[in-house]
Amino acid sequence: MNRDSEIAVGSRNLTLGELVRDPLIQAMMKSDGVDRASIEALFAGLARRRQKSGAS
Repeated sequence: MNRDSEIAVGSRNLTLGELVRDPLIQAMMKSDGVDRASIEALFAGLARRRQKSGAS
């Protein structure tokens, strides 16, 4: 993931991709009915769109 999408968690800065791989976040997503594979596919699609548009 692009470092533009960093989120501060405690003393760490995590990308969105790293955040969804966190075990606690995964448990929360599962309990809310969110599918990790769908989220990762969404991130990949956004990254491809961003590359096509020439955003840096």
